[in-house]
Amino acid sequence: MRRADRSIPAAPPSDPAGTAQPPGGSLGGAWLVNGLLALLGGVLVCAVASVPLAPRDQAGFAAVTLLLALAAGRWRGRQTTLLLMALSLT
Repeated sequence: MRRADRSIPAAPPSDPAGTAQPPGGSLGGAWLVNGLLALLGGVLVCAVASVPLAPRDQAGFAAVTLLLALAAGRWRGRQTTLLLMALSLT
């Protein structure tokens, strides 16, 4: 009988039902915070998108938006993806 090789870690148990909890507990608080931030973001997008700007102000806003997108593009992650999506709406 062969001994198990201890240098290879055992695979974690799978969770096919999707019932695993995050280390902090329930996801209830995270959903609430995300929902409130999404609502705030929607209100801000509507506020910015509905204000008419002079051509010079539009160019400045476009330049700032472009710089934010270029800076955010240097990082990876879901938050960066969401930020780039929000910037594309403005």
